[in-house]
Amino acid sequence: MHQAQLCSIPALDLGNLENQARDAVKTFWSTRISAQERQTSSGKADQGERSGVTAGKNMDGFISLFSNLIKRNGLVNASIHTRRSVLTLPGYFRPTKRWDVIVTNQKRLVAALEFKSQVGPSFGNNSYAKRYNVLCERLVQESLYSAASVLLSPRSSVADGSFSEMSELTSLKNLCSRTGRSCRSRSHPMELVELNV
Repeated sequence: MHQAQLCSIPALDLGNLENQARDAVKTFWSTRISAQERQTSSGKADQGERSGVTAGKNMDGFISLFSNLIKRNGLVNASIHTRRSVLTLPGYFRPTKRWDVIVTNQKRLVAALEFKSQVGPSFGNNSYAKRYNVLCERLVQESLYSAASVLLSPRSSVADGSFSEMSELTSLKNLCSRTGRSCRSRSHPMELVELNV
């Protein structure tokens, strides 16, 4: 008699991803705009789009989205590191690499996340955005990254958080699903098939 048993694993919990993503996009744009306004009013504005970046808080909405995702999917006691002093890991192509978020569980690395934003007329150019998407797709296809996401949103998204995606492979849902599954595999070490012969 052959019997296979699978461990019961709760369904992946992405929460209300669409609303969380819209909130993160609104946070991105409102933080940039506020930083630009503060610099302008102080008379010490950086050149071009740089004034919206130097405050360093633009991606906090996305960091929050992923922190919540990680905790909802089994790593309630995980350490989610966002302080610069603890974000450096040994690198493959260089001695070290500083990430935006490092997640550990019981002193084991679970995830290293990097958030990038590109703003300006050249990135708004559709051909440049397509090349960026192709780069991200290849990083995933070549297994250099587990997942990557490319979101596009105009400055007017500060009002409603609207965004678009370029492909299923680089969609936010795919990135969140991969991250959630990674958390699950590290929080349920006994998720193996048991065969009784």
